[in-house]
Order: sequence, then structure tokens, then C-alpha cells
Amino acid sequence: MSGRLQQRPASPRFPTLRARGAKQAQLHVLYVEDDDENREVTVAILGELGLVTTTATTAEEGIRAVEERVFDVVLVDLNLPDREGWHVSMAAKHRNPATPVVVLSGWGVNLSREEAARRGVDRILSKPVSPAELFSCVLSLATREEGQT
Repeated sequence: MSGRLQQRPASPRFPTLRARGAKQAQLHVLYVEDDDENREVTVAILGELGLVTTTATTAEEGIRAVEERVFDVVLVDLNLPDREGWHVSMAAKHRNPATPVVVLSGWGVNLSREEAARRGVDRILSKPVSPAELFSCVLSLATREEGQT
């Protein structure tokens, strides 16, 4: 649904995953993805894992979202209809340098650590990503101590 942000509450079905750490039940994730199917599947996975997710379908919506609030983790696709996802990652880091940003890409992006940091990216995951890999990545980044990567 283009043109507006949507927030989906958590609906955990996996209490064993939620029990790993009390904090993740309160985690708020921004997911910027223009592909309806990818967005719906990923949001369902995050919701089942007990995470609250706000979605955006364009870079502009994602940038507006990170300007309005600080998220525990930002997930962003690179190939968005209006701009590349790098614009969202850099806006998130500009707003709060401690915000973890994960790029989800089907393009097989290879960046040096320095280039990723310059673009505001903490991790890159290749699509399709498994629910376990996604959860592990989000949880480890959201609960890390400041200064860790």
C-alpha cells in the first residue's frame, strides 16, 4: 500500500524465541520494501517473533519514518521505486548513529566494511532470508552494546 506507513503489532506464536530475551517483545522495526509479497512475508515473520513492525514502500516514506522516531532496527531493500535504499540507511544514521541498519537485497551486494559504514549499513542479508537468520540478525543488532558491530 503505497503512500502511507503501516504499523503491525506483534503477534508472537513462538514463545521459545521470545523467551531468549525480554527486550525483543518491545522491539520496533522499520521495514522499507516495495514488493508486496516480500513485505507481507517478512512482516508476518517479524510479528510472529514478537516484534512490532512499521512498514514503508518507498525511500521517501522510510526517510520520513526515521525522521519521526528512532527504531530499534531498520531493514531496507535497496531497489526502491523512488530512490535507492542507501538514502534510508544514511537518513537513519543521521537521525541516530546508534540505529542498526540491515540491507535486505536480492542483488548480492558486496561492500567493504568501510563502504558499508559510509552508507549507514551494519549488515547485509541476501534474499531470500530464512526466518531464523532474520530473527538472529535483528535480535543481535537490537540488543548489542553501543559501539559493537
